[in-house]
This record gives sequence, structure tokens and C-alpha cells, in this order.
Amino acid sequence: MDLENVSLGFKVPIISPVDQTSLIKCEIISKKTEGDRLLFYIHYLGLNRRYDKWVDGSELILNNLAEIEIPRKKKKTEDKKSKKEGPGEAKKEETEDRAAQEAENPLASHAVVAVPDDEFRMRNFENIFIRDYLVNTWYFSPYPKEIIKNGTVFLCEFCLFYFSTQEKLSYHCRSCELRHPPGTKIYEEGELSFFEIDGYVQKNYCRNLALLSKLFLDHKSLYWDVDVFMFYVLCRKDEIGYQIVGYFSKEKVSELGYNLACILTLPYEQRKGYGKILIDFSYLLSKKDKKIAGPEKPLSDLGLLSYRSYWLEVILEELSQSKDISVKALSKKTHITEEDIIGTLIANKMIKYYGEDLIIAIDENIYSKMNKGRNSKVNEAFMLINY
Repeated sequence: MDLENVSLGFKVPIISPVDQTSLIKCEIISKKTEGDRLLFYIHYLGLNRRYDKWVDGSELILNNLAEIEIPRKKKKTEDKKSKKEGPGEAKKEETEDRAAQEAENPLASHAVVAVPDDEFRMRNFENIFIRDYLVNTWYFSPYPKEIIKNGTVFLCEFCLFYFSTQEKLSYHCRSCELRHPPGTKIYEEGELSFFEIDGYVQKNYCRNLALLSKLFLDHKSLYWDVDVFMFYVLCRKDEIGYQIVGYFSKEKVSELGYNLACILTLPYEQRKGYGKILIDFSYLLSKKDKKIAGPEKPLSDLGLLSYRSYWLEVILEELSQSKDISVKALSKKTHITEEDIIGTLIANKMIKYYGEDLIIAIDENIYSKMNKGRNSKVNEAFMLINY
């Protein structure tokens, strides 16, 4: 097949980015020409979307037609609403909505605009610069087009507002007075602190935080309607101020009983135990509320790994104190749902039959983990506010 005939939706073989040897199929998301080169934005089927990228057409393997999947043509459908209302009325409604947003928020002129669905599947710029770190982005986030035009977005490390150049960021930093998130400090232990922020009260900060986290959370959809959420930002204090290392958000009222909506440790702060501290704090809040709860589902791949590791540590801590304990009792003591406890036990092959009964079994590997104890946890004694 000729390269020029490859179009959007095609699924074609390519070398896997994981081992650089085996073949894997990729889906064509977008296509463009640069000089005499054809470039394709691809998604590797079966792999996380953070692997998505632009590749040269020469990397696509097109010598076997049987291995190429061509998408079926879709029938064109007309938008009933546009027929009914007409383009003039739709335009008027959009203008009124934008005017209302700008009246509510003076920074609304920087707010993101709607983009076609296909664009949400493509990473729209390459890097962010925050503090002293240049960080590769993983996913699409709807920063304004004039901000991302240079391929790198420069962020204020305290208010998280965004700029297109280092010069504009430096100018902003001379006047930015924030040295910690604009909320209430509710926990402090050593150099670590948690700040509680109301999305209704601190809209701009929470929207900036949501835009930032969208770059690293595949399933995150919230970036504008932050009013119904509380945000809990974990910071590490240094000589300059309180530096954000991660956060989680939770609905103020969750009908399904979730204690966490989104969670993120910034990429350059990962593998330091902060993820488990964030999770542990969400369960501390559940304990204060006298609720058994868990995170909103589905979890991202990295989120599930973090939670499974955290749940296992907590379960093993309880089992080390009392090996004769039921799942219901574990749930009551840890405030982790029975569903999440059972899922963790199954994932670690800790449930076995003993005669006709199901029991929690501990092998040598699990036993060694139990003896290590928990590395990252929060202490209720360091809460600054009584809920």
C-alpha cells in the first residue's frame, strides 16, 4: 500500500516502543506534511496513550495488506439541533455563554475553547517548565492556543498560571505574592503540609491545577467546573515557600461515597512515597467523617498500581496485629471498602480454599512484605483543624 493512501482510522503494523523489536498495531489519529515528509500521529493499540506520538511515515509497515485494517465509512448525519435552531441562534448562545464566563472570571479570556473530539486524542504540546524542571507532557490538555504555540508552557510554581515564554513567566514572578496554595493549611508534619482548597472559592487556582493535572491523567475530564470539588494539595516546604508535589480532589457531596476523584503526583516528584501519602490522607479524611470509602472508578493504570500497593500495605499492617480477622472487620478498621480489600487479596493470590471455607493465606513473599511495614503514612496527631 502507498503511504499517501494511509488515512485516519487505519490500523497498521509498527515496531513496538516497549521492546523495539516486536510488531504491534497502531491507529492513525492524524496526518500532516512537513516538507517532503508525511508524518502520522499514532496510538499504539493496547498501550497507554502516553506512548502516542508523531512518527515518520517510513516507520509504518505497509508491505502486508492482510495486516492492515481499513475503517468502515460512516454515513454522514446532520445535527438536528443546528437544523432546528439555525447557525445564527447557536452563535448567539455561544457568545452569551462566553460573556457570562468573562463577567464571572477576569481570566476567562485565557480559558480554553472547545476543540474537535479528535484533537483530545492528541498531545497538543511537548513540555512544561515548572520550578527548575522541564517535563515531557503525556496527554492533551486544553491550554489556550496562544500559550502552547512554542511547544513549551511555562508555569508559576506557586499559582500555577501559565505563560508562553520564560520572559513572561519571570515578569509574572516578580509580582506573584503566593508562596503556598491559596487555601487553609490543615496538616503539617516536618517539611510536608496539606492545604485544603475550595473549588468554588479559589476557582482560578483550582482550574490551573486541573489543567496541569490533565497533562498526566488520561481519564481526567474536569478542568473548568471545579465548584463542587475540594482540593487537597500536598506541599514540601523549602527556603522559598511551599512547593506542590501532588494533590487529590474529592466531591463535596459524593452520591456513590467516593473519597477521591483525581489524584496526581507530579512526574518529577514520583517514586518518593508521596502517592501513598496522598492516598493515606484521603482515608484519614474518611476516618474523620466516619465513612468507609474509596476512589472514583475506573482508576488509571498508574493509579490502580498505587492503590493496590497502598491497600496491600494497610491490610498487611492489620494482619500483622491479628491474623484471625474477617474482610468486614478489616474494612471497618481501615475504612477501605470490602470490594477494594477483596480485589487486593485476589490480585495478590491471598485468598485460598481451606476445605469448604475461603481463608486469607500468607506466603513467604507476602510475609516478607508484612515485616517491612508501611513506609508512607500520615498521622492524625498532626492535623491542624478538627473536622
